[in-house]
Amino acid sequence: MGKSRLLDALWWAALAVYILAGVPSVPFHGDESVHIALSRDYAYVFQQHDLHAVRYSPTPTDPAMQELRLLNGSLSRWLFGLAWHIAGLSPDALNTPWDWGVGWDWNVTIGHLPSERLLHAARYASALLTVLSAWGVFLIALQIGRGRAAAYLASALYVATPSVLLNGRRAMLEGALLACSVLTVLVALWLLRARTQGRPRWWHWALLGVASGLAVAAKHSGALAVALVFGALALIARRRALGGLLAAGVLAVAVFLLLNPTWWSDVLGTPQRVVQLRRDLLKLQVDAYGSYADWGARAAGLLRCTVYAEPQYFEAAPWHNYPAITDAIAAYERSPWRGVNAGAFGAWMWLVGAALGTATLWSRRDAEAVLLLIWAWGTAVVLLLSTPFDWQRYYLLLMPPLAVLAGVGWVRIARALREELGR
Repeated sequence: MGKSRLLDALWWAALAVYILAGVPSVPFHGDESVHIALSRDYAYVFQQHDLHAVRYSPTPTDPAMQELRLLNGSLSRWLFGLAWHIAGLSPDALNTPWDWGVGWDWNVTIGHLPSERLLHAARYASALLTVLSAWGVFLIALQIGRGRAAAYLASALYVATPSVLLNGRRAMLEGALLACSVLTVLVALWLLRARTQGRPRWWHWALLGVASGLAVAAKHSGALAVALVFGALALIARRRALGGLLAAGVLAVAVFLLLNPTWWSDVLGTPQRVVQLRRDLLKLQVDAYGSYADWGARAAGLLRCTVYAEPQYFEAAPWHNYPAITDAIAAYERSPWRGVNAGAFGAWMWLVGAALGTATLWSRRDAEAVLLLIWAWGTAVVLLLSTPFDWQRYYLLLMPPLAVLAGVGWVRIARALREELGR
C-alpha cells in the first residue's frame, strides 16, 4: 500500500470514528421510535416467516402501522431489525410508535420510548450508513476534483456539518437516504469513466439499478437523486445509453419492490395510495406548522437549513418544554461530536466555495462535471420548489453535492493563491 492510500485509509477511519463516537449523545427525536417500531417487520419476515403480516390489506388489523409502512422507506426498518437481532434483543423489546398528539410523559408511560440498548443498536446501523455516505463523498470529489485535496476537503466539510451528523446518527431514514443517493451518483461516475475507456459493461448498469432501487427504498425522496442521475446520463450519452438506462430502471424497480413487501398485494394500486397518503400528511404538517410566506422565505429557508448549519433538534415547538430533551441538547452542544457551526461566516465559506466549484466545473463541461452540476443544482431547485417549510431533514439531500462543489471551489482558491505567492 502506497503512502497516499495509507493516508486515505487513515482519513476514512477518522471520519468513521468521528461519526460513530457521537451516536450515544445525540438528543432523541420522536420519529426514532416510529422507525424502530416499524422494524418489527424484520421479525415478521425473517423470524416468524409471516409475509402476510406486512402486506397491504384493505382491512388491516393495525391500520396505523400499515399507513406508516406505506409512508416511509423500508430499507432502514430491515437494517434496524438486523441491528437489534445482532445486539441480542427480541421483538418483545420493541417500543410502539410515538404519539405526537400527547406529551412526553404520557409517551414514556405507555412504552413509546425505546430502551437505550435498542435505540443505540438502531442508531449505529444508521450511523454506519452515514459513514458510507462520507466515504462516497470522498470518492466523488476525488474523481470530480481530479486530486486528493478536493476529496479531503469535501469529506471534511460534509462530516463537520451538524445537520448531517445529527440526522445521520439518529435511528431514522436519513442515514440510508444519504448513503444510497451518494452511491447512485458514484456508480454513475464510474459508468461515465468506463464510457471514456470504451463501452460500459453490463455490470455497470446493474450496479446503477441496484443503487437506484436502494435509494428509493431508503426514503421516497431518494427518487430525486435517481431521476437527476438518469436524466444526466440520458443527456450525456443520449441514444447510446437508452438500453442500459432502461435495464437499470427495471432493476431499480425490482430492488425497490423486493424491499417493500407491503406493495406486493397491489403493485399497480399502491403508488397512487402512497401519493395520496403523502399529500394528506403534508397538508397536516402545513396546517400544524405553517408554510413559507413567499419565494424569498423559501430561499432563506433553504440557505438556513443547509449552509448556515445550525442543527434543528426538533420541529414540534412543545419539545422546548421537555427537560429530557433540553438537557440532552445542552450536553450534545458541549461535546466535540456536534460538528462545526461557524454561523454567517461559515455560510459564506460554503457559498463562495460552491460558487467557485460550480464555475470550475462549468468551464470544464465534461461528462463528469455535467453530471455533478445536474445533481447539485437540480437538487437545489427541486428542494426550493417543493419544500413548504424549514424542516432541516428535508434539505439533507443537498449536502453531499454541496460539499463536493465547495471542496472543488476551495481547492481552486488555494491553487490560485499558491500560484500568486509563487510569482
